[in-house]
Amino acid sequence: MSCRNRKNNIIIFVFAYQSERKGTAHAVMMADAFLKEHSGGDVLILNGDAPLVDEAVIRASYEQHKKNRMPLL
Repeated sequence: MSCRNRKNNIIIFVFAYQSERKGTAHAVMMADAFLKEHSGGDVLILNGDAPLVDEAVIRASYEQHKKNRMPLL
């Protein structure tokens, strides 16, 4: 998980370990406190077994999100 410091534009990475793999939705539930603490920004959630998702796909998706203010992609 990461968040961007809004004052000086620094990206801070925080990692969480999911000891029991129960899927992406469970992993997001485990990140609930982090997401609430850093609410108000954009969130990107990817499952770990998506090898065909590369930087270009992520950037294009994010640009679509910003352009159309889409809450979900």
